[in-house]
Amino acid sequence: MIRAHYSREEMHISVTGHAGYAPHGQDIVCAGASTLYYTLRKALEAEAEAGRGSVTERDGEIDFAAEAEGQERARLIMDTVWQGYELLAGQYGTYMKAEKTG
Repeated sequence: MIRAHYSREEMHISVTGHAGYAPHGQDIVCAGASTLYYTLRKALEAEAEAGRGSVTERDGEIDFAAEAEGQERARLIMDTVWQGYELLAGQYGTYMKAEKTG
């Protein structure tokens, strides 16, 4: 099962596990979760490159640190990607859980 957690206040998203929906390489739930993760990472890296904050990525976890203006933009990005995780969890709840705090 994939477990995704979003701490909006801390600007942190973690995604761990494997869905087990289908064999490796054919798992659409894992593919969807991975695509969302890589999209989030790329968008936050662009924010960091623009000087609006810094992104830290490690082992399925992404953190963003910024001042007020950068936080607002990054939260909008994170909120948008998080909606994708919620959609996946809503459709494939046996294979994915999504929890949001703050």
